[in-house]
Amino acid sequence: MKKDNSKLKYEQYVNQKINHLTILDYIYTPNHSQKHLRYQFKVRCDCGFEDVKKCNSVINNKIQTCGRSNCPFKVNSSETAIKKYRKYIGQKINSLTIIDVIYDINERPEYRYKFKCLCDCGFETELVVNSVLSNKYKSCGYLNCKYSKTSQSIEKYKNMIGTKINKLLITDLIYNESETQQYYKWQFKCKCNCGNNEYYTSIDQLLYRTPNGCNKCYTPSKIELKFSEWLDNQNIKYLKNQRIYSNHDQSTIEIDFLIDNYIGIELHGLSVHATTNQDFDSIFIGHKPKKYHLNKTLICEEYNIDLMQFWNTEFIQKPDIVKSIILNRINKSPYQEYARNCYIQEIDKKTYDQFMNNHHIQGTTIGETIRIGLFYKDNNNLVSCMSFGYSRYSNYQWELLRFANHVYSNIIGSASKLFKYFVNKYDPNSIISYANKRLFNNGKLYNILGFQFLHTSDPNYWYFKNNFSDYNHKLFHRSTFMKHKLENILPHFDPNLTEIENMENNRYLRIYDCGNNVYFWYK
Repeated sequence: MKKDNSKLKYEQYVNQKINHLTILDYIYTPNHSQKHLRYQFKVRCDCGFEDVKKCNSVINNKIQTCGRSNCPFKVNSSETAIKKYRKYIGQKINSLTIIDVIYDINERPEYRYKFKCLCDCGFETELVVNSVLSNKYKSCGYLNCKYSKTSQSIEKYKNMIGTKINKLLITDLIYNESETQQYYKWQFKCKCNCGNNEYYTSIDQLLYRTPNGCNKCYTPSKIELKFSEWLDNQNIKYLKNQRIYSNHDQSTIEIDFLIDNYIGIELHGLSVHATTNQDFDSIFIGHKPKKYHLNKTLICEEYNIDLMQFWNTEFIQKPDIVKSIILNRINKSPYQEYARNCYIQEIDKKTYDQFMNNHHIQGTTIGETIRIGLFYKDNNNLVSCMSFGYSRYSNYQWELLRFANHVYSNIIGSASKLFKYFVNKYDPNSIISYANKRLFNNGKLYNILGFQFLHTSDPNYWYFKNNFSDYNHKLFHRSTFMKHKLENILPHFDPNLTEIENMENNRYLRIYDCGNNVYFWYK
């Protein structure tokens, strides 16, 4: 009965026009895994583009156009945002009073909107809107500001004089005015076991990257040594610890391994790259900004460097998959075959799970309904696989969930052949897919399949138990530990604390990725 009522409710809108959308048809998909996507309209925008949108979103004016970036009727998002942010003028957040809103279209999207703020110390500054609203900045941040977190931390760092970290003895804390980046201005002066009495390193570099010596005697971690040994055995030439300067935001990053000046590889320990809100009893736990890893990728884009950032756990626990990704990226996969020498067959859940867990860096999925395998004709071995399910988070009909070739293999044309099979058999109207920007940022595969870039999602975070060993760490998506679930999961839970505070009190840390590049396809 509920279905019939919905049908009558929505069919009456067919041929009506709401805002810039003319409703052409009503689409009911009773078996869609997401209930809110079962009721959709096929619409035509005034710009001529046809799309599928949620019924309630159209009726309630949440969607007024097709939403494409080149649609002439699209609402100017910058004007809307500026109007929203101007409501904060005159408000005081921590030590900052907001006095104006500034918009610069030439900046990266995350830096375009800024507040002009007056600090209680009397200094005026411009700070990114979201950073002010999220309490990242509690003051102007300048050295002489008595409200600055940096200045409040100086005493803590001065008290570390005399502390020894690995081979380095801290002998002084200095402020280097000649450094162009605020990040490197505060430095520890150290004495090294090798006899070097004047080794200078930034606070962050010493405490959170924890070098085991000065530049003269530094030795890489065991994982870096093992990775270097593998590169050498593959006759892959590389440069180590290359520093790159960003002309955009005047920051510097370091790349662990640089191959042929266009492929970058980073190996990140989870604890030292964590993002934490409180101080822990170990210098090996990091306090990385939320967009630390994303910013590395963006700076590499300035130099056309394709950066892959692996967690140490991935290299330790899935070494063949990591090595296969790298070899494929530099066109050195040891095995190569053409998809024309393979045949297609849909596979069962057990076969799919086993293949994805062995050959895809993220493992298998849940909720996929279509599993398509590519088999080599000579021996009937499964060499490639692609899966689809109903779209989980959007108005699109389907989602391309996974694609993987057998490790160490390049099956030329496999993705196109599998995708063509799905399109021909299941006749999809629209498909969406999410590419892990931390590892697959170039979008080459999606361009081949005919997808278009939609947007980049914000960095997401993952939890892991703080046991200081990348050999034992297991990552959990943040949805596993949503606050309403914590009382039944954590040994110590306080309903008055936030999700993150509760997690950190139970020795869980979080680490942020780079977000996803989102792509879409229409029939």
